[in-house]
Amino acid sequence: MHARLKILISTLTLTMLLGATAAHGDPVRCEQVVAAGQTFFNGAGFDGDVYSSIGDLAVSVAVLEQAETGSGLRAATAHTFTAMEGSLVFSTRDNAMLKPVNAAGLFELNTQALIVEGGHGQLSIDGLVDFARGWARWTAKGTFCQD
Repeated sequence: MHARLKILISTLTLTMLLGATAAHGDPVRCEQVVAAGQTFFNGAGFDGDVYSSIGDLAVSVAVLEQAETGSGLRAATAHTFTAMEGSLVFSTRDNAMLKPVNAAGLFELNTQALIVEGGHGQLSIDGLVDFARGWARWTAKGTFCQD
């Protein structure tokens, strides 16, 4: 009987907490993001298009720092994602790892992107970068929360 009482109290407490949260309204709206993008080298960074579960976006990628490692390149980058109608959606600060696939300039890309402006959340970006031809193709998944 004692165990049943604890379960009942826990259930009632949880119900009250959930009811209080719903009554006050949760101002944060989070969405799961799945995206595919292609960018092209513009002389300083990359620009391109993203097709995502939160809408079609333009993206600009800036390389903030880069360093060679024993297994490839490590880079600090920033992405600015903009809705096609021109309003800023969000910006990220990222840690990217690029590992060579072949000697012709093709690299495997793995990036962890933290959303720092226009919302919050995190994206994992994986793909290929071809430095010889000047393009990157990638997919992203994660969570985007609007404040």
